[in-house]
Amino acid sequence: MINLNNLGYHSDCIARKIEGEFTETDTYFVLRMPKNPTFHWGNLIVFRAEPRKYDFDAWISAFKNEFGEESSHIALGWETQEIGNIDDFIQAGFSLKSQSVLVLDELEEIQISRNDLVIRKIESDADWKKVLELQIYISEGENPSKDYVDFKVRDFETYRALSENGDGNWWGVFLGEKLVGDMGLYFDNSLETGRFQSVETHPDYRRMGVCSKLLYWVSSDALRKNPRIKLVICTERDSDAERIYRKLGFVRHQAQHGVCLPGKLKISSNKSAPTTSAIVLR
Repeated sequence: MINLNNLGYHSDCIARKIEGEFTETDTYFVLRMPKNPTFHWGNLIVFRAEPRKYDFDAWISAFKNEFGEESSHIALGWETQEIGNIDDFIQAGFSLKSQSVLVLDELEEIQISRNDLVIRKIESDADWKKVLELQIYISEGENPSKDYVDFKVRDFETYRALSENGDGNWWGVFLGEKLVGDMGLYFDNSLETGRFQSVETHPDYRRMGVCSKLLYWVSSDALRKNPRIKLVICTERDSDAERIYRKLGFVRHQAQHGVCLPGKLKISSNKSAPTTSAIVLR
């Protein structure tokens, strides 16, 4: 059983349960995705408490001990709600990722004027290809880096494996045969919790109710099958996405914080002024 008190990080593990490796110590939890080592938030340490003023060196050492000196990134999270003291991490080039962990309270229907949008489960090779292409395009545009494409291909191999294993599904919104929005919803082994994954809408079709329609439909489907299930979605706090989710009946449950450096960390000999080098964005 995964022992994580933060619902955001706990539900992250739902989509990693087939290929993920989980270990823990008294002070932290480790998640690994050996087949997708450049997945920053799939290969990380989650500490039990927020960072304190003098934790920088110990946390970096813990990550390198778990993942090796040659890891292409450093990702560190913590279970508690406080951001803590991240000054040394920011100085060293890390970026802070803070999200709202939302849980569905009571699903609220939103009126969508468009009736030409069709929702269907992603099953065929052709539809999985459309999902992958849309996800890459939204993040990287028309000229994605090879590293990002490779990462995303491996990521969606995991999602497809989960779908074919009966752990949930990926869903798409289609206008004719054009995919204009998509998301995944996967469940833990006890079917008590469901976690939404990678909710995206094509840039040309935003503010048309695509996301709202899909999220409402998929949530309704899950609740019909299990009225007591806890549906979880994580997103940037106070974002447009969070406003959409809250209109549909999701409420803030917790916060999820972490820091990430997309590259190797080089620390000066006296460790008094950490600096970064060889940072390659992924």
